[in-house]
Amino acid sequence: MPHFPFSQLSWTCRCYVCGSNLIWTTGKLPEGATKLLSLESLNLSDTFLEFLPANFGRLTKLRLLELRENQLATLPKSMARLTALKRLDMGQNDLCDLPEVVGSIPSLTELWVDGNKLDVLPEFVGHLQVSFWLSFPLSFLLVTVC
Repeated sequence: MPHFPFSQLSWTCRCYVCGSNLIWTTGKLPEGATKLLSLESLNLSDTFLEFLPANFGRLTKLRLLELRENQLATLPKSMARLTALKRLDMGQNDLCDLPEVVGSIPSLTELWVDGNKLDVLPEFVGHLQVSFWLSFPLSFLLVTVC
């Protein structure tokens, strides 16, 4: 599947898979990425992302967000506006703490945080109705919180 720069995509685009060549030199999303307001699925895995822009929450139609294998240590607070988001994959990043904004995403049913530097899960996790995938040195654990 060919990868196109965000500036050449229509605002009606519903799915996008980003290639690492668009991000690796800057560690951030290309200009215009948060203008694709019809996106329902966004795969930014293995793209050397260091952070997401503060206005990332503009993508309110996102249902699936893949951020696996990047260098993210936090998430923008605006992600609380991603009210349609069902699956969030943040596995293999640099998270030391699970960002509180995750607890503010009402539709979230699947959360991957395996391969991060998490020592403890915050208290808000107990209030979520979501399946978590966590990793420990030699095993994977699926925790379903109801």
